[in-house]
Amino acid sequence: MKYASLLIHIDQAIYRNALVDVALKLTATFDAHLTALHVFIPIYYAYAGYAGLETWNGVEALLREEEDSARQHDISFKAQFELQARQFEALKTEWRYETGELPGTLAQHARYADMLIMGQHNPDAALAFGACDTPAEIALTAGRPVLVVPYAGRFDVVGRRVVVAWNATREATRAATAALPLLMRAESVDVIVVGEDKQFGDSYGEGPGSDIGLYLARHGVKSSVVRIPRGERHVSEVLLSIIADRGADLLCMGAYGHSRLRELILGGVTHGLMRHMTAPTLIAC
Repeated sequence: MKYASLLIHIDQAIYRNALVDVALKLTATFDAHLTALHVFIPIYYAYAGYAGLETWNGVEALLREEEDSARQHDISFKAQFELQARQFEALKTEWRYETGELPGTLAQHARYADMLIMGQHNPDAALAFGACDTPAEIALTAGRPVLVVPYAGRFDVVGRRVVVAWNATREATRAATAALPLLMRAESVDVIVVGEDKQFGDSYGEGPGSDIGLYLARHGVKSSVVRIPRGERHVSEVLLSIIADRGADLLCMGAYGHSRLRELILGGVTHGLMRHMTAPTLIAC
Protein backbone atom coordinates (compact mmCIF):
# COMPACT_ATOMS: atom_id res chain seq x y z
CA MET A 1 0.00 0.00 0.00
CA LYS A 2 1.45 3.35 -1.02
CA TYR A 3 0.68 6.86 -2.11
CA ALA A 4 0.98 7.20 -5.88
CA SER A 5 -0.04 10.84 -6.34
CA LEU A 6 0.67 13.72 -3.96
CA LEU A 7 -0.31 17.38 -4.17
CA ILE A 8 1.45 20.25 -2.39
CA HIS A 9 0.05 23.75 -1.97
CA ILE A 10 2.58 26.49 -2.70
CA ASP A 11 1.55 29.55 -0.71
CA GLN A 12 1.11 32.82 -2.57
CA ALA A 13 2.75 34.82 0.23
CA ILE A 14 5.97 32.92 0.89
CA TYR A 15 7.82 29.90 -0.45
CA ARG A 16 8.34 27.44 2.44
CA ASN A 17 11.43 25.31 1.87
CA ALA A 18 10.70 23.13 4.92
CA LEU A 19 7.22 22.33 3.63
CA VAL A 20 8.53 21.38 0.19
CA ASP A 21 11.20 19.22 1.81
CA VAL A 22 8.49 17.19 3.59
CA ALA A 23 6.58 16.69 0.34
CA LEU A 24 9.68 15.67 -1.59
CA LYS A 25 10.76 13.21 1.10
CA LEU A 26 7.35 11.54 1.00
CA THR A 27 7.52 11.54 -2.79
CA ALA A 28 10.84 9.72 -2.66
CA THR A 29 9.67 7.31 0.04
CA PHE A 30 6.64 6.17 -1.95
CA ASP A 31 8.05 6.72 -5.45
CA ALA A 32 5.03 8.95 -6.01
CA HIS A 33 4.19 11.72 -8.44
CA LEU A 34 4.21 15.18 -6.85
CA THR A 35 2.21 18.10 -8.21
CA ALA A 36 3.07 21.55 -6.87
CA LEU A 37 0.09 23.91 -7.06
CA HIS A 38 0.76 27.64 -6.73
CA VAL A 39 -2.53 29.43 -6.09
CA PHE A 40 -2.81 33.16 -6.77
CA ILE A 41 -5.69 34.68 -4.82
CA PRO A 42 -6.91 38.02 -6.22
CA ILE A 43 -7.79 40.54 -3.56
CA TYR A 44 -11.53 40.22 -4.26
CA TYR A 45 -11.27 36.52 -3.30
CA ALA A 46 -9.01 37.01 -0.32
CA TYR A 47 -11.07 39.54 1.59
CA ALA A 48 -14.84 39.48 1.91
CA GLY A 49 -14.90 43.26 2.16
CA TYR A 50 -13.61 43.48 -1.41
CA ALA A 51 -16.40 41.39 -2.91
CA GLY A 52 -17.33 42.79 -6.28
CA LEU A 53 -14.06 44.72 -6.57
CA GLU A 54 -13.38 43.28 -10.01
CA THR A 55 -16.38 45.18 -11.37
CA TRP A 56 -15.43 48.64 -10.06
CA ASN A 57 -14.52 51.28 -12.63
CA GLY A 58 -10.81 51.99 -12.88
CA VAL A 59 -9.72 48.95 -10.93
CA GLU A 60 -8.52 46.96 -13.95
CA ALA A 61 -5.03 48.44 -13.73
CA LEU A 62 -4.74 47.47 -10.08
CA LEU A 63 -5.77 43.90 -10.84
CA ARG A 64 -3.34 43.66 -13.76
CA GLU A 65 -0.53 44.88 -11.52
CA GLU A 66 -1.45 42.32 -8.90
CA GLU A 67 -1.52 39.56 -11.51
CA ASP A 68 1.85 40.61 -12.96
CA SER A 69 3.40 40.51 -9.50
CA ALA A 70 1.95 37.04 -8.91
CA ARG A 71 3.39 35.82 -12.20
CA GLN A 72 6.85 37.04 -11.17
CA HIS A 73 6.52 35.21 -7.87
CA ASP A 74 5.44 32.13 -9.79
CA ILE A 75 8.62 32.15 -11.87
CA SER A 76 10.75 32.46 -8.73
CA PHE A 77 8.84 29.84 -6.76
CA LYS A 78 8.91 27.38 -9.63
CA ALA A 79 12.69 27.75 -9.97
CA GLN A 80 13.12 27.10 -6.23
CA PHE A 81 10.87 24.06 -6.40
CA GLU A 82 12.70 22.56 -9.36
CA LEU A 83 16.04 23.10 -7.59
CA GLN A 84 14.81 21.26 -4.49
CA ALA A 85 13.33 18.48 -6.63
CA ARG A 86 16.71 17.94 -8.31
CA GLN A 87 18.41 17.79 -4.90
CA PHE A 88 16.02 15.00 -3.91
CA GLU A 89 16.39 13.38 -7.34
CA ALA A 90 12.63 13.59 -7.69
CA LEU A 91 11.86 13.10 -11.36
CA LYS A 92 8.07 12.71 -11.22
CA THR A 93 7.06 16.28 -10.45
CA GLU A 94 5.05 18.99 -12.14
CA TRP A 95 4.18 22.63 -11.48
CA ARG A 96 0.75 24.24 -11.80
CA TYR A 97 -0.40 27.83 -11.45
CA GLU A 98 -4.05 28.65 -10.75
CA THR A 99 -6.08 31.75 -9.94
CA GLY A 100 -9.03 31.52 -7.57
CA GLU A 101 -10.21 31.30 -3.99
CA LEU A 102 -8.08 28.99 -1.90
CA PRO A 103 -10.29 26.19 -0.46
CA GLY A 104 -12.23 25.54 -3.66
CA THR A 105 -9.16 25.59 -5.90
CA LEU A 106 -7.19 23.24 -3.67
CA ALA A 107 -10.16 20.90 -3.25
CA GLN A 108 -10.64 20.71 -7.01
CA HIS A 109 -7.06 19.53 -7.54
CA ALA A 110 -6.89 17.40 -4.38
CA ARG A 111 -9.68 15.14 -5.62
CA TYR A 112 -7.17 13.63 -8.05
CA ALA A 113 -4.41 13.07 -5.49
CA ASP A 114 -4.01 10.56 -2.67
CA MET A 115 -3.13 13.35 -0.25
CA LEU A 116 -2.78 17.12 -0.12
CA ILE A 117 0.21 18.59 1.72
CA MET A 118 -0.04 22.18 2.89
CA GLY A 119 1.40 24.51 5.50
CA GLN A 120 -0.22 25.53 8.74
CA HIS A 121 -1.86 28.94 8.67
CA ASN A 122 0.53 31.58 10.01
CA PRO A 123 -1.54 34.43 11.48
CA ASP A 124 1.54 36.65 11.72
CA ALA A 125 2.40 36.46 8.02
CA ALA A 126 2.28 39.74 6.13
CA LEU A 127 -0.15 38.19 3.66
CA ALA A 128 -2.07 35.52 5.55
CA PHE A 129 -4.60 33.97 3.19
CA GLY A 130 -6.95 31.25 4.33
CA ALA A 131 -7.44 30.41 7.99
CA CYS A 132 -6.48 27.74 10.50
CA ASP A 133 -9.67 25.83 9.62
CA THR A 134 -8.93 25.81 5.87
CA PRO A 135 -7.30 22.32 5.81
CA ALA A 136 -10.36 20.77 7.46
CA GLU A 137 -12.63 22.57 5.01
CA ILE A 138 -10.62 21.20 2.10
CA ALA A 139 -10.55 17.68 3.56
CA LEU A 140 -14.33 17.76 3.79
CA THR A 141 -14.90 19.30 0.35
CA ALA A 142 -12.36 17.20 -1.54
CA GLY A 143 -12.86 13.92 0.31
CA ARG A 144 -9.08 13.57 0.54
CA PRO A 145 -6.72 13.57 3.53
CA VAL A 146 -4.67 16.67 4.20
CA LEU A 147 -1.20 16.62 5.77
CA VAL A 148 -0.66 19.95 7.53
CA VAL A 149 2.95 20.95 8.26
CA PRO A 150 3.63 23.52 11.03
CA TYR A 151 4.85 26.88 9.76
CA ALA A 152 7.70 26.93 12.30
CA GLY A 153 10.56 24.44 12.35
CA ARG A 154 11.98 21.77 10.08
CA PHE A 155 10.83 18.17 9.92
CA ASP A 156 13.53 15.82 8.72
CA VAL A 157 11.40 12.76 9.49
CA VAL A 158 7.63 12.40 9.18
CA GLY A 159 5.91 9.18 10.14
CA ARG A 160 8.55 7.37 12.19
CA ARG A 161 6.76 7.85 15.52
CA VAL A 162 3.02 8.31 15.02
CA VAL A 163 0.19 9.23 17.36
CA VAL A 164 -3.30 8.25 16.17
CA ALA A 165 -6.11 10.14 17.92
CA TRP A 166 -9.03 7.73 18.12
CA ASN A 167 -12.63 8.52 19.07
CA ALA A 168 -14.48 5.87 17.00
CA THR A 169 -16.04 8.42 14.63
CA ARG A 170 -16.34 8.38 10.87
CA GLU A 171 -13.72 11.13 10.64
CA ALA A 172 -11.20 9.25 12.78
CA THR A 173 -11.80 6.10 10.74
CA ARG A 174 -11.12 7.91 7.49
CA ALA A 175 -7.96 9.47 8.92
CA ALA A 176 -6.57 6.15 10.18
CA THR A 177 -7.31 4.50 6.84
CA ALA A 178 -5.77 7.37 4.86
CA ALA A 179 -2.62 7.16 6.99
CA LEU A 180 -2.10 3.41 6.47
CA PRO A 181 0.81 3.78 4.01
CA LEU A 182 2.64 5.83 6.65
CA LEU A 183 1.57 3.67 9.59
CA MET A 184 2.83 0.53 7.88
CA ARG A 185 6.31 2.08 7.72
CA ALA A 186 6.32 3.59 11.21
CA GLU A 187 8.64 2.42 13.97
CA SER A 188 6.00 3.08 16.63
CA VAL A 189 2.27 3.83 16.55
CA ASP A 190 0.36 4.93 19.64
CA VAL A 191 -3.44 4.88 19.42
CA ILE A 192 -4.68 7.45 21.94
CA VAL A 193 -8.22 7.36 23.33
CA VAL A 194 -9.00 10.44 25.43
CA GLY A 195 -11.94 10.49 27.82
CA GLU A 196 -13.57 8.98 30.87
CA ASP A 197 -15.10 5.49 30.89
CA LYS A 198 -18.64 6.86 31.01
CA GLN A 199 -17.99 8.90 27.84
CA PHE A 200 -17.01 5.98 25.64
CA GLY A 201 -20.46 4.47 25.27
CA ASP A 202 -21.28 1.70 22.82
CA SER A 203 -19.51 3.21 19.80
CA TYR A 204 -16.04 2.15 21.04
CA GLY A 205 -16.85 -1.49 21.61
CA GLU A 206 -16.06 -3.54 24.71
CA GLY A 207 -12.46 -2.34 24.94
CA PRO A 208 -12.12 1.28 23.73
CA GLY A 209 -9.35 1.37 21.14
CA SER A 210 -8.81 -2.38 20.96
CA ASP A 211 -10.82 -2.82 17.75
CA ILE A 212 -8.87 -0.18 15.83
CA GLY A 213 -5.67 -1.72 17.20
CA LEU A 214 -6.74 -5.10 15.79
CA TYR A 215 -7.67 -3.51 12.45
CA LEU A 216 -4.23 -1.93 12.21
CA ALA A 217 -2.54 -5.20 13.19
CA ARG A 218 -4.24 -6.97 10.30
CA HIS A 219 -2.53 -4.44 8.04
CA GLY A 220 0.83 -5.20 9.59
CA VAL A 221 0.85 -2.16 11.89
CA LYS A 222 2.05 -2.80 15.43
CA SER A 223 0.41 -0.30 17.74
CA SER A 224 -0.05 0.42 21.43
CA VAL A 225 -3.51 1.48 22.60
CA VAL A 226 -3.47 4.02 25.42
CA ARG A 227 -6.56 5.32 27.21
CA ILE A 228 -6.00 8.67 28.86
CA PRO A 229 -8.44 10.46 31.18
CA ARG A 230 -9.18 13.94 29.94
CA GLY A 231 -9.61 15.48 33.38
CA GLU A 232 -9.91 19.25 33.25
CA ARG A 233 -7.78 19.58 30.14
CA HIS A 234 -8.95 20.23 26.60
CA VAL A 235 -8.55 17.20 24.32
CA SER A 236 -6.19 19.16 22.08
CA GLU A 237 -3.98 19.90 25.11
CA VAL A 238 -3.88 16.20 25.97
CA LEU A 239 -2.84 15.28 22.43
CA LEU A 240 -0.16 17.97 22.26
CA SER A 241 1.24 16.70 25.56
CA ILE A 242 1.31 13.12 24.25
CA ILE A 243 3.12 14.23 21.08
CA ALA A 244 5.78 15.96 23.17
CA ASP A 245 6.17 13.06 25.61
CA ARG A 246 6.58 10.45 22.86
CA GLY A 247 8.63 12.59 20.50
CA ALA A 248 6.05 11.96 17.81
CA ASP A 249 6.66 13.33 14.33
CA LEU A 250 3.12 12.75 13.02
CA LEU A 251 -0.39 13.09 14.43
CA CYS A 252 -3.26 11.36 12.65
CA MET A 253 -6.78 12.52 13.51
CA GLY A 254 -10.27 13.02 12.20
CA ALA A 255 -11.41 16.57 11.51
CA TYR A 256 -15.03 17.36 12.16
CA GLY A 257 -16.87 17.63 8.88
CA HIS A 258 -19.83 19.27 10.57
CA SER A 259 -20.92 22.79 11.27
CA ARG A 260 -18.67 25.13 13.22
CA LEU A 261 -21.45 25.33 15.82
CA ARG A 262 -21.25 21.58 16.47
CA GLU A 263 -17.47 21.68 16.67
CA LEU A 264 -17.63 24.52 19.18
CA ILE A 265 -20.05 22.48 21.26
CA LEU A 266 -17.79 19.43 21.06
CA GLY A 267 -14.80 21.45 22.11
CA GLY A 268 -13.12 22.56 18.89
CA VAL A 269 -10.39 19.88 18.94
CA THR A 270 -9.58 20.33 15.25
CA HIS A 271 -9.54 24.11 15.55
CA GLY A 272 -7.27 24.01 18.59
CA LEU A 273 -4.76 21.63 17.04
CA MET A 274 -4.65 23.51 13.75
CA ARG A 275 -3.71 26.64 15.71
CA HIS A 276 -1.18 25.12 18.11
CA MET A 277 0.20 22.10 16.27
CA THR A 278 3.80 21.12 16.93
CA ALA A 279 4.12 18.16 14.57
CA PRO A 280 2.85 17.44 11.05
CA THR A 281 -0.80 16.43 11.31
CA LEU A 282 -2.79 14.26 8.91
CA ILE A 283 -6.50 15.04 9.00
CA ALA A 284 -9.49 13.59 7.19
CA CYS A 285 -13.27 14.01 7.31
